[in-house]
Amino acid sequence: MKLNAIGLFKLFFVCLSLSLLTGCAGTSQQKQIVHSKKSPLPFYYDALQNIEYGEYQTALTNLDSAIYYKPEFATFYELKGWVLEQLNNPDSAIVTYEKSLKYRSSYPRVWMRLGELYLNGDQFDKSTYYFRKAVQRYPDSVRLHLKLGEAYYSMGRYHLAQDYLHTYRKLASHPDTLFWKWQGFTYYKLDQYKAAIQSLENYVNLVSNDGTALKILGLAKYADGDYHNAVTYLNSAAKYLEDDSEIYLYRARYFLRFDKPEIAREQLHIGLRKDSSNVEVLVELGRLSYLDQRYEEAKNYFLKVKELNPTFWKVYRYLGFLAEKDKNLGQAREYYKIYLDHIYEEDAEVSKRMEAIILELKDQ
Repeated sequence: MKLNAIGLFKLFFVCLSLSLLTGCAGTSQQKQIVHSKKSPLPFYYDALQNIEYGEYQTALTNLDSAIYYKPEFATFYELKGWVLEQLNNPDSAIVTYEKSLKYRSSYPRVWMRLGELYLNGDQFDKSTYYFRKAVQRYPDSVRLHLKLGEAYYSMGRYHLAQDYLHTYRKLASHPDTLFWKWQGFTYYKLDQYKAAIQSLENYVNLVSNDGTALKILGLAKYADGDYHNAVTYLNSAAKYLEDDSEIYLYRARYFLRFDKPEIAREQLHIGLRKDSSNVEVLVELGRLSYLDQRYEEAKNYFLKVKELNPTFWKVYRYLGFLAEKDKNLGQAREYYKIYLDHIYEEDAEVSKRMEAIILELKDQ
């Protein structure tokens, strides 16, 4: 791998260095410049030799010397950025790559490296900025379309992710394994469950130990009504995602669906131990307590949800029910109004309760 790397650098860097630093001078003049004490090339060649032998820290020192004598030469910064990546110093690599763009603004190889580094650092706006610049230069690059799909998915911009992934699929005769993952995740977020299942089944058949993919596949199957297979995949995901409370939430919903409330309650309590701030788990526990007529316990769960996430509108429905139980109609009306003002689909039961409360309060 090191020999391949040095070959690549000789191709990209050495020839470019000679052309920029020596121009069209003859052989004797080139030798004079190379051996001049103020020439960056000896340090540059030494750095390439260091890279060949895996001596990255020494290569870095030599590159700093080359930059000292030729600070406006963008290629030196590009190579230094790559060395910093090998030394597991991505932040410094980013600074160095950005510095190279000060001296060569149109630099597609650097755009691609910055896109990768910002993507790995969860700085998705910057990642997509550089990937988009690169894809404008190389519109047929399958890798860039795949990376843009991943980056836009990670930003939560699922339609854009889908567009780039579709373009990737048109360009790639043999799609990368990761394509099936990102396409499956994107379909799931867009509520296209059957398409998500197909893509993710392709992926997990190739990568069987990706806990997140197993989980999303399980959730997609659950949403599609394939409950038994869904819980099988969720069980597999739990082996890799031991602290994921959402897995226990959906296990609980599975057992509730098949009329096993006690097992469901156990799963919810496990989920709550994994993440005490999971409002979906708290709401399910509150609902179970409400159905068991343990109203004070239910209220505590629902109030906790309201405290953690005041915009989790579903909880106001149940708080309204409990306020009615306590004969506190004014409070119930307030909760129901908040709930009804923020839901998109009609809730006939709550609307009916609200009308009855308004009539009763008017008669008092």
